[in-house]
Amino acid sequence: MLVACGREPSAIEDTTVVSLSASSSVIRLGDSTRITVSVVNAGTRAVVIDAGACPWWFEALKDGVVVAPGQMACPAIAMTASIEPGASYSHTFVWRGDRFDIRSPTERLGAGSYLLRPAVSVSGTMVRGTTVPFQISP
Repeated sequence: MLVACGREPSAIEDTTVVSLSASSSVIRLGDSTRITVSVVNAGTRAVVIDAGACPWWFEALKDGVVVAPGQMACPAIAMTASIEPGASYSHTFVWRGDRFDIRSPTERLGAGSYLLRPAVSVSGTMVRGTTVPFQISP
C-alpha cells in the first residue's frame, strides 16, 4: 500500500484569470491614467483575493525588471474579496506613474516604455497576467 502525504498542487494559477487595462496607454510625465485589474474565477471552488495590507494589483516592468511598485508603506487595513466560481471582481484606481516606494514616496517613473502586468494574491498564490504596453512621454 502506498500512502502519499503532503499538499496537492495548487491549481489557482490555472483557474484564475487576471487582466489589466488602462484608460490610456500613453501618459505625459505628471499625468495619470485609470487602471482596472480584473480577476475571473474559472474554477469550481470559491477563491479569495487576499491583498492584505499591501495590495499591489500590478507591476510595472522596464527591460524585464520590476520597477514599481517599490517597497511600499502599507496601511493597517487588510483587503479581501471572495469570488465564487464563474464570478469576477474588478478594482479600478488612478495611477500617476508612482513607484510606491517608502524610501522616496514622491518618486515617479521616468519617460520611457514599460509593460504593466496584473499581479494579484489569490488564495495565497500570486497570480500574474499578460503584460500590457505602456508609455510615459516627457
